[in-house]
Amino acid sequence: MPVTPKKPKPTSGPFRGVYPYVYRKGEWRILIVVRNRAHSISGYSTAVAAAIAYDRAARYYGLPEAYLNFPDREHEPASIEDLRHELTLETGRREPTTKATAVEKSTARAKRSLLDKLARRTRGRYLLK
Repeated sequence: MPVTPKKPKPTSGPFRGVYPYVYRKGEWRILIVVRNRAHSISGYSTAVAAAIAYDRAARYYGLPEAYLNFPDREHEPASIEDLRHELTLETGRREPTTKATAVEKSTARAKRSLLDKLARRTRGRYLLK
């Protein structure tokens, strides 16, 4: 059975935190790490627009000036959520739905387990108000 090679992942772009989006030609994405968590936003039409979005997020999260693409320009800081919303308005694409994190899932599982234990102790009657 022939093996098809995987698409090479981009390792660098023209600006800090800006990479070509491999799955849609001609689009750019930003990748920024905030508090040891990577955030990626894709769909920018030019590398410069993506670099400005990266700078806005970097300013919002307090990264040093050395990490900016355009340190001499003043851009309004914006959170990752704000940038995603703005990009959605510009492109007309639907915003991605947020998935429950592992912590939220485990918390829900723990609550359900606790309620089941209480129900067994009270013979099926929930006494919580």
